[in-house]
Amino acid sequence: MKKYYKFVMRFTIDKHYNFCVFKKKSDLLIQIYFIDKIIGMARLTTDYADVIFVTSLVIDEKHANKLVDEKYTLGEVFVKFIMKYPGYGRGQEFCFILNLPSHLNSIVMNNFELNNEIKKKILTRQDDHLSSKYNFPQGIQCTRSITTNDLNELLILLKDNAYWQAHLTMARLMFLVENAECFMLSGYNNEIIGFARVVTDNHSFASLWDVVVSKPYRGKGVGKALMDQIFSDPLFKKIPAWIVFTDTAKKLYEKFGFMPASEKDETNIVCIVS
Repeated sequence: MKKYYKFVMRFTIDKHYNFCVFKKKSDLLIQIYFIDKIIGMARLTTDYADVIFVTSLVIDEKHANKLVDEKYTLGEVFVKFIMKYPGYGRGQEFCFILNLPSHLNSIVMNNFELNNEIKKKILTRQDDHLSSKYNFPQGIQCTRSITTNDLNELLILLKDNAYWQAHLTMARLMFLVENAECFMLSGYNNEIIGFARVVTDNHSFASLWDVVVSKPYRGKGVGKALMDQIFSDPLFKKIPAWIVFTDTAKKLYEKFGFMPASEKDETNIVCIVS
């Protein structure tokens, strides 16, 4: 697995422990070494702008509670490093840890403010691949290719139609587009009328963000056809777990197999206030 990642940096804790960071596009692999032995690992998926997902987090229990300075244990240092890793470069609004190991639960709870209100707005989808049944209205086209010539119009679309992106800047938009799989819709006059992006590790996990359809095209089945286009895309067909964060479009996502995370006892999603 590591051969697909590029080495980024080594962070020395003391004479025994080191963190090594590897990167592959929007994925980060952070490993803990005790001398020359791997004793822990975290795998992260991020767009370097809005969101970080810790999709895997493992530390050997024998080492997790060892003090590495006068104040913090190795587990605390590792989790803090993951959440504040300087390579992100920007302040993400959303930080999630999936499937948090029980022996790290107290470390996370004691060192970070949790946001259960965000979790109430999360929908998840597990192994529920539906057959295609929604088509775009005539004249609507979907493309995966976004050029620099599209960015100004796309910025206006998001600022005008997505209240959560009302303060979006061009610099931030470029991060969103570069570090996600994007779908863009054009209308009858080739204007940009819809958008969605997927933050994913491309094999086990995907999260849907910034799903937008411009006001004149709403209520015509465009949103359903966009969702169908995404979930039928060959890149995502084998992805077993999906997450979407929404407070306005739950009924749309429920048509595609999503349900509230709070209703699934097996769902373990920790939402951290950054």
